[in-house]
Order: sequence, then structure tokens, then C-alpha cells
Amino acid sequence: TLEDIRAGARHLSALAGLDLTRVVVAGHSAGGHLALWLAAQDVIPLKGVAALAAVSDLRRGHEQNLGAGAVAEFLGCSPAKCSDRYAAASPSDMLPISVPQTLLHGTADDIVPFDLSQRFAKASRNARLVALPGAGHFELIDPRSKEWPVVLENIVAPLRPLAG
Repeated sequence: TLEDIRAGARHLSALAGLDLTRVVVAGHSAGGHLALWLAAQDVIPLKGVAALAAVSDLRRGHEQNLGAGAVAEFLGCSPAKCSDRYAAASPSDMLPISVPQTLLHGTADDIVPFDLSQRFAKASRNARLVALPGAGHFELIDPRSKEWPVVLENIVAPLRPLAG
């Protein structure tokens, strides 16, 4: 999976007419993990990353049994048995990440705890946490939700010129 993400990002360079100075990656939940992971790879220049309810710390995700064991299934083992895999795959292990990061997370998320984004933002030198009060896990990806305009604004914000 990680090699596929890296290869997909590299492929962007081969696309004619694509302005690689204006790329923002975004992902939700496990996809948020992958967006943060890609930002740590320096494969292509990114303007920013928007991580929506991201599983930003795979060690904690394993401890909390997120996705009924999805983290151990993804990496093939527990952190105790293969810490090197967690170090290579967990964005929290890769801090600091130079790309600006915006973490958006619902405070009432019962699938990926808000605490993961809080901890990641606090540990990162280059992250901003946008708490969405009372929102759960899926409001962040529902264009009909009241949270959607905030999510969309934070995805496109890195592409706007700085006021000044």
C-alpha cells in the first residue's frame, strides 16, 4: 500500500500540464494516515496536507484496537513484534514533517478518537488542529453536513495566496 501511494505521487510528475507547485493531499481516517505518511516522504513538493479524522499514530491505533485490529492487519504484527514497521509507517514516528498539516477531527468521533489528532498536532511543529465540536467520524466527508464548508476551506486554503 505504501509503495503504491509513493508510486502514485511520483506518477504525478509524468502528467503533462500538472502544476506540481499546487498540490494538496487529503485523506479521511485510514486515508488521512496515508496523506500524512506521503507528506513525510518528500516524494513531490506538497503545499499542504489535510488529514480528516486521521489515524496519525499507528502504535496508539493498535493499542486502541481501531478497526477491530486493522492496524496489526495492515502491518502484519504488533508494535512489540515489529517496531521497525511502525516506525516506517506511522506519521507520528516521522515527526517533524516539513509540509504544513491541517488535522480536522470531530470531537465526538467514536471510530478514530479525537485524541489522536490532538496528540499529533501538539507533537508536530508544523500542524494545526481544527476541532469540529460535536461532529462524529463521517460528517467530515459528507458534503451535506454543516462541517463540510470548514473541511473544504481547509483543503483549499494552502493554495490561496497569502494576504499581505
